[in-house]
Amino acid sequence: ASFAHKDKKISEERKAAMHKAAEILRGKGLDVFLPCDHPLPNAWDMDNYSWGCAVYGSDISALQSCDIVVYLSWGKLDNAAGSAWEAGYACGLEKSIVLVSMTDSLESLMVTVSSRAHIRGLNELSKYDFEKMPIIKRQLNEVN
Repeated sequence: ASFAHKDKKISEERKAAMHKAAEILRGKGLDVFLPCDHPLPNAWDMDNYSWGCAVYGSDISALQSCDIVVYLSWGKLDNAAGSAWEAGYACGLEKSIVLVSMTDSLESLMVTVSSRAHIRGLNELSKYDFEKMPIIKRQLNEVN
């Protein structure tokens, strides 16, 4: 999930939700990779393009080595393009994706269909069984 938003208050709320999700997952005994917890060495000395390449490489490596991707979504019109790309890449790598709808907004068709499970909010995330990984599909118009 990307927490970046033009409204700083919304960014902080999303960042808190992302860290809460990580706490939930760690409480279930899962290893969690949050890019924001792995700052790049000397990032402030890099030009924007070099920094972007380094972040991209780090994210690709993490996606290739993971088993599951948990995607916090704020609806198809309010997600970062990078997060959607990462979900698509994970799908291409045949990783299991758990889509967590954080709002009642309509979700991306591609992310919804490619997800193993589509759940709502952090409460449902806390109840999801990551050992059995049940398939949970919702009607495409159910979350809107």
